[in-house]
Amino acid sequence: MRVTRNRLTYHLANFPVPTDNRVAMYIDPVNGIDTNAGIVKDAPKKTLTSAIDVASPWTEFRVRKGTLTENVVLDLDNCVIRAEGRDGASQSKIQPASGVPLTITGNKCEVYDLACVSVNDNAIEMTGYKHKLDCIYVEVGCDGVRGIELTDADEAILKDIFADGEIRNNVIGVYFGSGTVDAVLRDSYLTGWGAGIGDGANVGYAVGRSNAAQRITVIDNKLISNWVGMYWYAPVGLTALEGDCACNNVCIDNQSYDFWDTHDWPVSANLIDGNFYGYTVSATENWYDDLDGDGIADFVARAGTTNRDRHPRPSPFAKYGITGSPRRGVI
Repeated sequence: MRVTRNRLTYHLANFPVPTDNRVAMYIDPVNGIDTNAGIVKDAPKKTLTSAIDVASPWTEFRVRKGTLTENVVLDLDNCVIRAEGRDGASQSKIQPASGVPLTITGNKCEVYDLACVSVNDNAIEMTGYKHKLDCIYVEVGCDGVRGIELTDADEAILKDIFADGEIRNNVIGVYFGSGTVDAVLRDSYLTGWGAGIGDGANVGYAVGRSNAAQRITVIDNKLISNWVGMYWYAPVGLTALEGDCACNNVCIDNQSYDFWDTHDWPVSANLIDGNFYGYTVSATENWYDDLDGDGIADFVARAGTTNRDRHPRPSPFAKYGITGSPRRGVI
Protein backbone atom coordinates (compact mmCIF):
# COMPACT_ATOMS: atom_id res chain seq x y z
CA MET A 1 0.00 0.00 0.00
CA ARG A 2 1.22 3.54 -0.81
CA VAL A 3 -0.12 6.93 0.34
CA THR A 4 0.98 10.21 -1.26
CA ARG A 5 0.52 13.52 0.48
CA ASN A 6 2.23 16.82 -0.22
CA ARG A 7 4.59 15.03 -2.63
CA LEU A 8 5.89 12.79 0.20
CA THR A 9 5.41 9.04 -0.30
CA TYR A 10 5.17 6.58 2.59
CA HIS A 11 5.59 2.87 1.93
CA LEU A 12 3.28 1.59 4.66
CA ALA A 13 3.95 -2.07 3.84
CA ASN A 14 7.51 -1.57 5.06
CA PHE A 15 6.38 -0.76 8.59
CA PRO A 16 5.46 -3.31 11.25
CA VAL A 17 1.98 -4.74 11.49
CA PRO A 18 1.33 -5.37 15.19
CA THR A 19 0.23 -8.81 16.39
CA ASP A 20 -2.01 -8.60 19.49
CA ASN A 21 -1.15 -4.92 19.74
CA ARG A 22 2.57 -5.69 19.83
CA VAL A 23 5.31 -3.56 18.34
CA ALA A 24 7.37 -5.48 15.76
CA MET A 25 11.15 -5.47 15.43
CA TYR A 26 13.05 -7.23 12.63
CA ILE A 27 16.28 -9.24 12.87
CA ASP A 28 18.22 -10.58 9.89
CA PRO A 29 21.38 -12.55 10.85
CA VAL A 30 22.66 -12.37 7.26
CA ASN A 31 21.91 -8.86 6.02
CA GLY A 32 21.01 -6.91 9.14
CA ILE A 33 22.98 -4.06 10.75
CA ASP A 34 22.78 -3.47 14.49
CA THR A 35 22.83 0.31 14.06
CA ASN A 36 19.50 0.04 12.21
CA ALA A 37 16.44 0.82 14.29
CA GLY A 38 14.95 -2.54 13.32
CA ILE A 39 11.38 -1.25 13.19
CA VAL A 40 11.02 -1.76 9.43
CA LYS A 41 11.71 -5.05 7.73
CA ASP A 42 13.92 -3.51 5.05
CA ALA A 43 16.29 -2.14 7.72
CA PRO A 44 16.60 -4.96 10.25
CA LYS A 45 19.03 -5.41 13.06
CA LYS A 46 21.64 -8.17 12.87
CA THR A 47 21.31 -9.60 16.39
CA LEU A 48 18.48 -10.33 18.77
CA THR A 49 20.49 -8.88 21.63
CA SER A 50 20.69 -5.46 20.00
CA ALA A 51 16.92 -5.52 19.43
CA ILE A 52 16.11 -6.60 23.00
CA ASP A 53 18.39 -3.90 24.40
CA VAL A 54 16.20 -1.12 22.94
CA ALA A 55 12.84 -2.89 23.12
CA SER A 56 10.00 -2.71 25.63
CA PRO A 57 7.46 -5.28 26.84
CA TRP A 58 4.88 -6.31 24.24
CA THR A 59 7.45 -6.47 21.44
CA GLU A 60 7.42 -9.15 18.74
CA PHE A 61 10.88 -10.01 17.41
CA ARG A 62 10.72 -11.38 13.87
CA VAL A 63 13.84 -13.35 13.02
CA ARG A 64 14.73 -14.20 9.45
CA LYS A 65 16.63 -17.31 8.43
CA GLY A 66 20.30 -17.61 9.34
CA THR A 67 22.47 -18.26 12.39
CA LEU A 68 22.70 -15.94 15.39
CA THR A 69 26.07 -16.51 17.11
CA GLU A 70 25.08 -14.84 20.37
CA ASN A 71 23.83 -15.62 23.87
CA VAL A 72 20.31 -14.22 23.83
CA VAL A 73 18.75 -13.13 27.13
CA LEU A 74 15.08 -12.18 26.90
CA ASP A 75 14.43 -10.27 30.13
CA LEU A 76 11.24 -8.48 29.08
CA ASP A 77 7.63 -9.45 29.84
CA ASN A 78 4.97 -10.33 27.25
CA CYS A 79 7.36 -10.63 24.30
CA VAL A 80 7.35 -12.96 21.31
CA ILE A 81 10.24 -14.34 19.23
CA ARG A 82 8.83 -15.49 15.90
CA ALA A 83 11.41 -17.03 13.56
CA GLU A 84 11.18 -18.37 10.00
CA GLY A 85 11.73 -22.05 10.75
CA ARG A 86 13.38 -24.51 13.08
CA ASP A 87 14.84 -26.64 10.28
CA GLY A 88 15.53 -26.78 6.57
CA ALA A 89 16.36 -23.98 4.15
CA SER A 90 14.46 -21.41 6.22
CA GLN A 91 16.07 -22.34 9.55
CA SER A 92 16.55 -19.59 12.12
CA LYS A 93 19.14 -20.77 14.64
CA ILE A 94 20.86 -19.50 17.75
CA GLN A 95 24.27 -21.17 18.11
CA PRO A 96 26.88 -19.25 20.12
CA ALA A 97 30.50 -20.35 20.48
CA SER A 98 29.84 -21.16 24.14
CA GLY A 99 27.22 -20.68 26.83
CA VAL A 100 23.42 -20.87 26.73
CA PRO A 101 21.90 -19.90 23.36
CA LEU A 102 18.58 -18.65 24.80
CA THR A 103 17.74 -17.58 28.35
CA ILE A 104 14.27 -16.30 29.22
CA THR A 105 13.86 -14.43 32.52
CA GLY A 106 10.79 -12.31 31.81
CA ASN A 107 7.19 -13.48 32.14
CA LYS A 108 4.61 -14.63 29.60
CA CYS A 109 7.07 -14.87 26.69
CA GLU A 110 6.52 -16.99 23.58
CA VAL A 111 8.99 -18.46 21.07
CA TYR A 112 8.04 -20.00 17.71
CA ASP A 113 9.88 -21.82 14.90
CA LEU A 114 13.41 -21.47 16.24
CA ALA A 115 16.45 -23.76 16.61
CA CYS A 116 18.74 -23.53 19.66
CA VAL A 117 22.01 -25.47 19.47
CA SER A 118 24.48 -25.45 22.35
CA VAL A 119 28.17 -26.35 22.29
CA ASN A 120 28.99 -26.64 25.99
CA ASP A 121 25.90 -25.66 28.00
CA ASN A 122 22.13 -25.97 28.26
CA ALA A 123 20.34 -24.99 25.05
CA ILE A 124 17.42 -23.08 26.63
CA GLU A 125 16.93 -21.87 30.21
CA MET A 126 13.63 -20.47 31.42
CA THR A 127 12.31 -18.86 34.58
CA GLY A 128 9.15 -16.83 35.10
CA TYR A 129 5.53 -17.78 34.50
CA LYS A 130 3.31 -18.68 31.54
CA HIS A 131 6.00 -19.05 28.88
CA LYS A 132 5.26 -20.91 25.65
CA LEU A 133 7.68 -22.70 23.29
CA ASP A 134 6.18 -24.00 20.05
CA CYS A 135 7.90 -25.72 17.10
CA ILE A 136 11.42 -25.55 18.57
CA TYR A 137 14.52 -27.60 17.69
CA VAL A 138 17.00 -28.24 20.50
CA GLU A 139 20.42 -29.91 20.32
CA VAL A 140 23.30 -30.19 22.79
CA GLY A 141 26.99 -30.70 22.09
CA CYS A 142 28.48 -32.02 25.34
CA ASP A 143 27.84 -34.26 28.35
CA GLY A 144 26.13 -33.20 31.56
CA VAL A 145 23.73 -30.56 30.18
CA ARG A 146 20.01 -30.09 29.57
CA GLY A 147 18.18 -29.29 26.37
CA ILE A 148 15.52 -27.16 28.08
CA GLU A 149 15.74 -26.35 31.78
CA LEU A 150 12.79 -24.82 33.61
CA THR A 151 13.42 -23.28 37.03
CA ASP A 152 10.45 -21.74 38.85
CA ALA A 153 8.73 -21.60 35.46
CA ASP A 154 5.08 -22.05 36.42
CA GLU A 155 2.45 -22.90 33.81
CA ALA A 156 4.95 -23.13 30.96
CA ILE A 157 3.73 -24.89 27.80
CA LEU A 158 6.26 -26.74 25.64
CA LYS A 159 4.70 -27.98 22.40
CA ASP A 160 6.12 -29.58 19.26
CA ILE A 161 9.69 -29.69 20.57
CA PHE A 162 12.26 -31.75 18.66
CA ALA A 163 15.06 -32.38 21.17
CA ASP A 164 18.19 -34.31 20.16
CA GLY A 165 20.63 -35.32 22.88
CA GLU A 166 23.20 -36.64 20.39
CA ILE A 167 23.62 -39.76 22.61
CA ARG A 168 25.54 -37.72 25.19
CA ASN A 169 26.25 -38.90 28.73
CA ASN A 170 24.27 -37.63 31.73
CA VAL A 171 22.02 -35.33 29.70
CA ILE A 172 18.33 -34.46 30.05
CA GLY A 173 16.10 -33.35 27.20
CA VAL A 174 13.56 -31.36 29.22
CA TYR A 175 14.18 -30.79 32.93
CA PHE A 176 11.32 -29.56 35.11
CA GLY A 177 13.42 -28.01 37.84
CA SER A 178 12.91 -26.62 41.31
CA GLY A 179 9.77 -24.56 41.88
CA THR A 180 8.20 -25.34 38.50
CA VAL A 181 4.46 -25.96 38.88
CA ASP A 182 1.72 -26.88 36.37
CA ALA A 183 4.06 -27.02 33.37
CA VAL A 184 3.20 -29.05 30.26
CA LEU A 185 5.24 -30.94 27.64
CA ARG A 186 3.17 -32.24 24.75
CA ASP A 187 3.27 -33.34 21.10
CA SER A 188 7.08 -33.46 21.12
CA TYR A 189 9.85 -35.82 19.97
CA LEU A 190 12.81 -36.49 22.27
CA THR A 191 15.64 -38.79 21.23
CA GLY A 192 19.27 -39.55 22.07
CA TRP A 193 19.18 -38.41 25.70
CA GLY A 194 21.63 -40.79 27.27
CA ALA A 195 21.63 -43.74 24.89
CA GLY A 196 20.83 -45.01 21.44
CA ILE A 197 20.58 -48.36 19.71
CA GLY A 198 23.42 -50.58 20.85
CA ASP A 199 24.72 -48.05 23.36
CA GLY A 200 23.88 -49.02 26.93
CA ALA A 201 26.67 -47.14 28.67
CA ASN A 202 25.44 -43.54 28.60
CA VAL A 203 22.96 -42.50 31.28
CA GLY A 204 20.39 -39.78 30.61
CA TYR A 205 16.69 -38.97 30.49
CA ALA A 206 14.40 -37.57 27.82
CA VAL A 207 12.40 -35.91 30.62
CA GLY A 208 13.60 -35.24 34.17
CA ARG A 209 11.39 -34.09 37.02
CA SER A 210 12.89 -32.45 40.11
CA ASN A 211 11.52 -33.52 43.48
CA ALA A 212 10.81 -29.82 44.06
CA ALA A 213 8.50 -29.44 41.03
CA GLN A 214 4.75 -30.08 41.14
CA ARG A 215 1.88 -31.16 38.89
CA ILE A 216 3.83 -31.73 35.67
CA THR A 217 1.97 -32.97 32.58
CA VAL A 218 3.81 -35.01 29.93
CA ILE A 219 1.33 -36.08 27.28
CA ASP A 220 1.25 -37.21 23.64
CA ASN A 221 5.03 -37.23 23.19
CA LYS A 222 7.39 -39.64 21.43
CA LEU A 223 10.24 -40.75 23.71
CA ILE A 224 12.51 -42.79 21.46
CA SER A 225 16.05 -44.17 21.85
CA ASN A 226 16.91 -42.61 25.20
CA TRP A 227 18.36 -44.18 28.33
CA VAL A 228 15.20 -43.45 30.35
CA GLY A 229 12.05 -41.93 28.93
CA MET A 230 10.97 -39.95 32.02
CA TYR A 231 12.72 -39.92 35.40
CA TRP A 232 11.35 -38.70 38.71
CA TYR A 233 14.04 -37.67 41.19
CA ALA A 234 13.63 -39.29 44.59
CA PRO A 235 10.99 -37.59 46.75
CA VAL A 236 11.82 -36.02 50.10
CA GLY A 237 8.42 -36.69 51.67
CA LEU A 238 5.11 -38.41 51.20
CA THR A 239 3.65 -35.65 49.03
CA ALA A 240 6.78 -34.70 47.12
CA LEU A 241 5.75 -36.45 43.91
CA GLU A 242 2.00 -35.91 43.85
CA GLY A 243 0.04 -34.72 40.89
CA ASP A 244 2.03 -35.51 37.72
CA CYS A 245 0.49 -36.97 34.57
CA ALA A 246 2.51 -39.03 32.06
CA CYS A 247 -0.09 -40.30 29.61
CA ASN A 248 -0.58 -41.20 25.94
CA ASN A 249 3.14 -41.14 25.16
CA VAL A 250 4.90 -43.44 22.68
CA CYS A 251 8.00 -45.16 24.12
CA ILE A 252 10.29 -47.11 21.80
CA ASP A 253 13.84 -48.43 22.24
CA ASN A 254 14.60 -46.67 25.53
CA GLN A 255 17.51 -48.66 26.92
CA SER A 256 16.55 -48.73 30.60
CA TYR A 257 13.04 -47.83 31.82
CA ASP A 258 10.48 -45.97 29.77
CA PHE A 259 9.31 -44.36 33.04
CA TRP A 260 11.22 -44.40 36.31
CA ASP A 261 9.11 -43.58 39.35
CA THR A 262 10.30 -45.88 42.11
CA HIS A 263 7.51 -44.97 44.52
CA ASP A 264 3.91 -46.07 44.46
CA TRP A 265 1.02 -44.56 46.46
CA PRO A 266 1.08 -42.84 48.94
CA VAL A 267 4.65 -41.65 48.34
CA SER A 268 3.89 -41.04 44.66
CA ALA A 269 0.47 -40.09 43.34
CA ASN A 270 1.68 -39.75 39.76
CA LEU A 271 -0.63 -40.94 37.02
CA ILE A 272 1.31 -43.05 34.50
CA ASP A 273 -1.32 -44.37 32.16
CA GLY A 274 -2.27 -45.11 28.57
CA ASN A 275 1.24 -45.08 27.10
CA PHE A 276 2.49 -47.29 24.27
CA TYR A 277 5.60 -49.41 24.84
CA GLY A 278 7.44 -50.86 21.86
CA TYR A 279 8.12 -54.36 23.11
CA THR A 280 6.32 -57.67 23.71
CA VAL A 281 6.24 -60.19 26.55
CA SER A 282 6.52 -63.31 24.40
CA ALA A 283 5.72 -64.63 20.98
CA THR A 284 2.11 -65.34 22.00
CA GLU A 285 1.33 -62.80 24.73
CA ASN A 286 1.31 -59.02 24.55
CA TRP A 287 2.10 -56.80 27.51
CA TYR A 288 -1.25 -55.02 27.03
CA ASP A 289 -3.41 -58.20 27.13
CA ASP A 290 -6.24 -58.22 29.70
CA LEU A 291 -7.23 -61.88 29.69
CA ASP A 292 -9.04 -61.74 33.04
CA GLY A 293 -11.09 -58.70 32.07
CA ASP A 294 -10.31 -56.60 35.14
CA GLY A 295 -9.43 -53.49 33.14
CA ILE A 296 -5.73 -53.74 33.97
CA ALA A 297 -3.05 -55.13 31.70
CA ASP A 298 -2.08 -58.61 32.89
CA PHE A 299 1.64 -58.07 32.38
CA VAL A 300 3.15 -55.22 34.34
CA ALA A 301 4.52 -52.32 32.32
CA ARG A 302 6.91 -51.24 35.03
CA ALA A 303 7.49 -47.57 35.78
CA GLY A 304 10.27 -48.08 38.26
CA THR A 305 10.34 -50.82 40.89
CA THR A 306 6.74 -50.48 42.10
CA ASN A 307 4.74 -47.96 40.09
CA ARG A 308 3.27 -49.13 36.79
CA ASP A 309 1.15 -48.20 33.79
CA ARG A 310 -2.28 -49.72 34.45
CA HIS A 311 -3.71 -49.31 30.95
CA PRO A 312 -0.92 -49.43 28.34
CA ARG A 313 -2.02 -48.89 24.76
CA PRO A 314 -1.87 -51.73 22.22
CA SER A 315 -0.69 -49.41 19.45
CA PRO A 316 0.75 -45.90 19.02
CA PHE A 317 -2.52 -44.99 17.29
CA ALA A 318 -5.02 -46.47 19.74
CA LYS A 319 -5.97 -43.06 21.14
CA TYR A 320 -7.45 -42.23 17.72
CA GLY A 321 -9.69 -45.29 17.84
CA ILE A 322 -7.56 -47.22 15.35
CA THR A 323 -7.51 -50.92 16.15
CA GLY A 324 -4.84 -53.53 15.50
CA SER A 325 -1.49 -54.48 16.95
CA PRO A 326 1.86 -52.89 16.11
CA ARG A 327 4.41 -54.75 14.02
CA ARG A 328 6.56 -56.62 16.50
CA GLY A 329 10.25 -55.90 16.46
CA VAL A 330 9.92 -53.11 13.92
CA ILE A 331 10.45 -49.44 14.75
